[in-house]
Amino acid sequence: MEAKKLHYGNYVRYNGTIMMVIDTSSPTPMKDERYSDKWLVGLFDGGGLLTVPEEDVKPIVLTEDWLDKFDFVRQGKRDMWVKDKVCVVKKEYPMGPGNVITGVAFYIGYKDMGNSVYHTQFAVGHLHLLQNGYALTGNELRLKESNE
Repeated sequence: MEAKKLHYGNYVRYNGTIMMVIDTSSPTPMKDERYSDKWLVGLFDGGGLLTVPEEDVKPIVLTEDWLDKFDFVRQGKRDMWVKDKVCVVKKEYPMGPGNVITGVAFYIGYKDMGNSVYHTQFAVGHLHLLQNGYALTGNELRLKESNE
């Protein structure tokens, strides 16, 4: 996972735990070989901060559950979710013998002012890419409030 593609607030996995990116820093020489000349990622897990090399950080696969956690609303029975001026569409691809669905992709699009046409679609297979794409609207994705 490339640290330079991560932004403040992105969710990622570190040692199996979901954490929020709070910082990235470019490679610099250091005494500690583990961190020397490597991209570093600052992470927060709600209880503490830590800095790790980018190769230790893993992306989170985007799923329908994550769209729900970010308060995207499903449009009818279609595999499409909308929040503000952002639309996410799920496409399944038949692959292999018998056209079994084995490929799934999510695409993000942006609604034009005053109409319901979505343009500029691009694939977002990981949560941080959805967050970065949503940020192009000038807003940040925030987890919806839990009622528990």
